[in-house]
Amino acid sequence: MTPGYDAVVLAGGAARRLGGADKPRLVVGGRSMLDRVLAACSGAGQVVVVGPGSGGAVRWTREQPPGGGPVAAVAAGLAVEGVTAPVLLLLAADLPFLDRPTLDRLAAAVTGEVQAAVLVDAAGRAQPLAGAYRRDALCAALAALGEPGGQPLRRLVGGLRTVELPDPQRVAVDCDTWPELAEARRRAGSPVAEADPQTDSAPAEARRRAGSSPDRPGDGEGNEAPPTPRGAADRAAWSPMGRTLDDWMTEAAAELGIDLAVDRTELLDLARVVAHAVARPAAPLTAFLVGYAAAARGGGAAEVAAASARVTALAERWAAEQAPTDGPGA
Repeated sequence: MTPGYDAVVLAGGAARRLGGADKPRLVVGGRSMLDRVLAACSGAGQVVVVGPGSGGAVRWTREQPPGGGPVAAVAAGLAVEGVTAPVLLLLAADLPFLDRPTLDRLAAAVTGEVQAAVLVDAAGRAQPLAGAYRRDALCAALAALGEPGGQPLRRLVGGLRTVELPDPQRVAVDCDTWPELAEARRRAGSPVAEADPQTDSAPAEARRRAGSSPDRPGDGEGNEAPPTPRGAADRAAWSPMGRTLDDWMTEAAAELGIDLAVDRTELLDLARVVAHAVARPAAPLTAFLVGYAAAARGGGAAEVAAASARVTALAERWAAEQAPTDGPGA
């Protein structure tokens, strides 16, 4: 019999790869992704959403500080009064194909010596935010970790005795990029250009890139044409190479044991500037220096951005100083 469980849904991420869109409220199959996840939680005793919002038959809270990352969100969810079931589901808000049988199966797997059960995708990658956890073990790991803000989720759950469950129905497919959202909409049988019928809360640029601009031509079958890339950011987001880079960065970060969301476009722009201003071999070497400097100053996304901006400015000054002139009278 499935043990009692509560659910905490993490809905406060920055959605950088979606241009800052309100990702949980983007629509797949006629409902927001958040609503679809909450529907899957119908077997939970308590359901808590950690992120901006209010209302509905769930409880809401915010991580501290807002935007403090997944561990801070887990801490906020655990702190909500009444979240006391022996098993706690930790779920991302961008999993539109989750269903109750899968969540029941995850919760039922947390038994005996098992402290956690997570879904594993077709590539063999564990999905910690499609998982069930023994509440007491999670609380103990959180207490041992110290200040939760800015901590990677791997540090919280990596030491738990975990079983990995296959996901043959691909219910743990998430939507981190516009192409992934478009694919989820196709899978759900809805238009790629589907928009939230109540609150189209995505920024205009995000809506344009998602395919919801009202003035773009369609394909003659009710679906609007994909947006024409405008600039490096769009090309990176929509091209096959862009998706490869996303996958590679995710895999490399996991291999290195880090959980850090950085602006990929910013780093690519840095590499481009350095390659043109200095020399091509300087680009990867400079990226290493930026990462090293950011780590020495705390290692967060803000430190990466600050180091990148400083070196970009340096490269531009370098290019100006090295530029040839037409002679003394120029």
